[in-house]
Order: sequence, then structure tokens, then C-alpha cells
Amino acid sequence: MPELLLLDRSTLLKIKEVKEYSRENPMLIDEMKDVIMHKKSSAGDREEHIIIIPTNYRIVYNVEEQPDANLYHHISISCLDGKVPSPYLVSDILPFFDMGTLNEANNIWLDGKIVNILKIWQKLDDRGLIQSFTF
Repeated sequence: MPELLLLDRSTLLKIKEVKEYSRENPMLIDEMKDVIMHKKSSAGDREEHIIIIPTNYRIVYNVEEQPDANLYHHISISCLDGKVPSPYLVSDILPFFDMGTLNEANNIWLDGKIVNILKIWQKLDDRGLIQSFTF
């Protein structure tokens, strides 16, 4: 049976809120280290990063600094019924987070049955200034 993605007005508003919060409060490298060391909770454990889509999906979105000092979109998509989200569903969700297509991702991996995607959002240029990318 094909996966169904239905986004009502409240879900679209929640996506907007999570995007705005994440972009205004990126997880910088020191915070990322604290998450790895279990000194701070991960984005997946923070309500301000979580979106539940009633038709069976959980999305966690944040902006995080990676070791290359660039800021990345990081989205995790899982199914509430324990299945792995299909590539078609993931492809349908990415544009709502300004992440383009799967082909534009910098990294894609599975963590159990959770699809994770990283895509560059802001890049440091040679002068150490941040440049925004939009597609």
C-alpha cells in the first residue's frame, strides 16, 4: 500500500515553527559534542524540533554545525508504525524544509528504521563569513 502524506493547516504551521526555531537556534559544534557525550538531549528529544504527521510519520528537524564549520539542515524521518519511510515519501517531505531533492543531499543514512539526511544550509567562505544557500 502506498504511503500517504497529508499535511493539514496545523501541520504546515508546525513545520514553519520548527524551521524558524531551528534556523534561529542552530546546534553549534560544542552543543553537538555535548549531545554525543549525553550531556545534552538530542533534537529528537526536544519538542521544538519534532513534528508528528497524523498519517503515520515523525519528523525531527534541526540546523547543526558539522566539523567542517558549515551549518547543515538535518532531518530525520520515521514511521510511527515502525516501518522504514519510502524514498518517495522522503522526497515529498524534503521541499517543505527547503532541502531540495534526495539527489542534492550531502549525506543520507539509516539509523535503524529512521532515514537521516544532511544538506548544507550555510557555508563559511574563505573569509570566515557565512553564506546562505537557497535552491
